[in-house]
Amino acid sequence: MFSTLKAIILLSLLLTLATGTYAKLTDQKPNDLDALWNLYSDTYISDGRVISLDENHITTSEGQSYALLRAVWSNDRETFDSVLRWTQQQLSRPDKLFSWKWKDRVLDKNAATDADTDIALALLLAAERFDLPHYKTQALQIIDSIWENEVLEINGRYYITGGNWAPDEAYPTIHVGYLAPYAYELFSRVDSRHPWEKLITTSYDILEWLYFDKKLALPPEKIYLDKNNGSYLPNKPKLKRAPIFSYDVFPIFWRVATDEQWFGRGKSKLRKRMLRFFEDEWQKRNRFFDRYTLQGEPQSQFEALPLYATVSSLARINKSPIAQALDEQKVHPLWSNALVNRDTPYYLHNWLWFDRALALKTARSFDEFPGFWHPFDVIVFNRYFAFVLLAICLVVVVLLITFLKRH
Repeated sequence: MFSTLKAIILLSLLLTLATGTYAKLTDQKPNDLDALWNLYSDTYISDGRVISLDENHITTSEGQSYALLRAVWSNDRETFDSVLRWTQQQLSRPDKLFSWKWKDRVLDKNAATDADTDIALALLLAAERFDLPHYKTQALQIIDSIWENEVLEINGRYYITGGNWAPDEAYPTIHVGYLAPYAYELFSRVDSRHPWEKLITTSYDILEWLYFDKKLALPPEKIYLDKNNGSYLPNKPKLKRAPIFSYDVFPIFWRVATDEQWFGRGKSKLRKRMLRFFEDEWQKRNRFFDRYTLQGEPQSQFEALPLYATVSSLARINKSPIAQALDEQKVHPLWSNALVNRDTPYYLHNWLWFDRALALKTARSFDEFPGFWHPFDVIVFNRYFAFVLLAICLVVVVLLITFLKRH
């Protein structure tokens, strides 16, 4: 009898995991991701080109990279191939990186490291998701070029800079919001020629320098490197404009959350420190603004809508006391608007989706243990055939009980 009870409990736990209830924070469901992705692709993507309708109809390498990631996590190979083809035809540079800005023609041929990284990551994920090795071959070419053109070595330490243009600057620029340790982890597993793990180290060094050494409430969009000794500079010498916290750095909170969810980096003290300002600001104002000084003084009265999504990801991972309220009072209403295509700009569309995809574990590395779950994707299968999965689990329970009774 006791063995039968244990079997029922075990199968019940498996059933709970299989049906995806572990991922629910509100009434959001996995098929909401599909709905928002379909709406986004119909509205913003034309023949593989992502058009930022609210930014004078420009196209950026960032927008292309976001579409590639969302397509692979949505299991949408048709859109993935379309976006990839347009990106390679219109933005690809001779060095395999990507020009960052386009409208009728390339407007700026320089590359942006965040987009180059995300495109390479999307290709690696697609190679696994769609079981097509040639995507990995293309990813490796980009990964090699990122290292050769966008990574800077100073005194044996390696730093990811803002783009191909940055290493030659007198004081090379690092965009804090571009730091993506989870991507460097995956790159290190496929590229043994370059020490990608050292970029993970310096990425966290930068964040810890900002939060613990400089004791800032918020990170700046950019910092700079002193080539003589590798020290970090909060501003360029002789540059009088004060650094700010604004849109360009918003992604860092989602990126740190993703690294923790995928690889358990163990930076709980840092994550807690990154959330402190937002926890205090939520208690004080019940909202976040889109521009602050680095000490946390508002410089705008406009709400930072994408920031709610990226901070929500980190708050959820860290079990912050504001996680539930932030999701229910800010993120969920924004989702409701997005699903009916109301008041949801391009950038917000993306970060709402990425936040929810991380919560539902749809945003994944496809490198999880155990590997035999892939290519059978339990999450995608359950999205459309939940009743079948439920029936299978119930049959297994009945058979197991019958077996135990007989033995």
